[in-house]
Amino acid sequence: MLTPALESVLSNPVLPSLPTVALEVLELTSRSDVNLREIERAIERDQAISARVLRMVNSSYYGLSTRCGNIHQALAFLGLETVKSLVLGFSLVKTVEAGEEDEVTFDFPDYWRRSFFCASTARAFAEALRNQVRVDPDEAFMAALIQDIGMVALWRVHGDRYLQIVDMAGVDHHGVTVTERRTLEIDHAEVGAEMARRWRFPNSIVSAIASHHHPFSGMTEHDALARIVRLAGAAASMIDRRIKSPRSSLQRFERQVTSWFKMKPVEIRDALEVATKRAEELAGSLDIDAGSMPSIDEILLLADEARGGMLNAMPPETEDQADDLDELTGLPGRSRLVTDLETAFSSCGGTGSVALFLVGLDDVRALNERLGDTGGDSALAHVAGCVKEFTASCRGRVGAYRFVGAEIAVIFEGVDTSTALVMAEELRLDIACRPARIESRNGDSEFSSIHVTIGVGLHGAGRLTITSPDGLLRAAMCAVTAGRRLGGDRVEFHHDESAFDEDHVEVA
Repeated sequence: MLTPALESVLSNPVLPSLPTVALEVLELTSRSDVNLREIERAIERDQAISARVLRMVNSSYYGLSTRCGNIHQALAFLGLETVKSLVLGFSLVKTVEAGEEDEVTFDFPDYWRRSFFCASTARAFAEALRNQVRVDPDEAFMAALIQDIGMVALWRVHGDRYLQIVDMAGVDHHGVTVTERRTLEIDHAEVGAEMARRWRFPNSIVSAIASHHHPFSGMTEHDALARIVRLAGAAASMIDRRIKSPRSSLQRFERQVTSWFKMKPVEIRDALEVATKRAEELAGSLDIDAGSMPSIDEILLLADEARGGMLNAMPPETEDQADDLDELTGLPGRSRLVTDLETAFSSCGGTGSVALFLVGLDDVRALNERLGDTGGDSALAHVAGCVKEFTASCRGRVGAYRFVGAEIAVIFEGVDTSTALVMAEELRLDIACRPARIESRNGDSEFSSIHVTIGVGLHGAGRLTITSPDGLLRAAMCAVTAGRRLGGDRVEFHHDESAFDEDHVEVA
């Protein structure tokens, strides 16, 4: 039996309601004798939803090698459950958007940023844990995406009063439910779960929404979906840029994941990286203003440092990788970078004359999507050739290395801060102006101008105090990450070494 407070919210006419297409798809997919053609017709009747589904299916989120032209093909390529989750997700977007133009006081960018990241994180962990638990990634995606719909409902009903509740909780998303119960006698998890039940979502999703703010200790091992959704919410809170101690937050998050599931730290971080990229793609595919998506790079760097140093914490290379040059770029790999960076740092004796550049290729995903899987590799090989030519023309001791992903590291000795910045800008312009011959999908050669982001980390007296090779590498990585967030094709100098050494804040 519903409480009076909950009933008063659910009976309010301003409450979000799912479009007809979503309700029809839910009803059809609940039948054991459903015909896929019936589902196709139901989706195609809503042209806006159909267009969004097809746009998402053809985005880099799913990475299909063949373009999908209609809902029939979408069902064939991705399956009923995936298409169903997309229809329901986009219907939710349509529902939340209704009336948004006149009611702009609710922080929709923050709401969507959190929702998209939660959904992508839940899917990433469900995929990573597929050998341990039976959780459908699409069901995890949907449950996490819809988990905070109760917040929109409470705002629609209570208006400014509810905004004050959110403001009181501040950065602590978990604390919102405490204030909601104290003030309204209900919380958004209860409201969202009952809305999902009335919308005829599966009981597993209803249960996951209802428990997505429950204490970790109270969640049973039998409900893996609820646990994954709970972790997705914790991850979203952990990487909120307002949080003051992301290092300790990540460590607590990893402890919780490993206590529930057999995942190694590197697997956890891989899943989080996948989630961040997918959340950005999801927001872009839907044309939803979700603000700038959070980056976990800095948190991962600090966590690695806490475990004993960036250089020692990097995944070990195989014996072949350590001895040979990188096949794609022709450059030495990480092992040589580690050794040479430590040697350079020691030989300079803290005089501030070591500079480390990280040259990161911009828009690798876009290149691969447009030109095929070899597009990014061809572009990186071109950049590596430019870097080799540039370093060969420099005086003094210098070395170039294949780092990770689409990044190349360059060590310079005997240069001061101003000189290093000038050199970095020269390298950026040199690469930006050179057309690169890249193999397209059909084997033809295509010329494109390849732009790179160069993050600069160095030991400069009076500018940045770095006392170890780890610190130098971390500064360069923070710089290249900052450059990507600002759009790429730029030189960034990392100058805020203490950015993440503030007071502790709990993860929701």
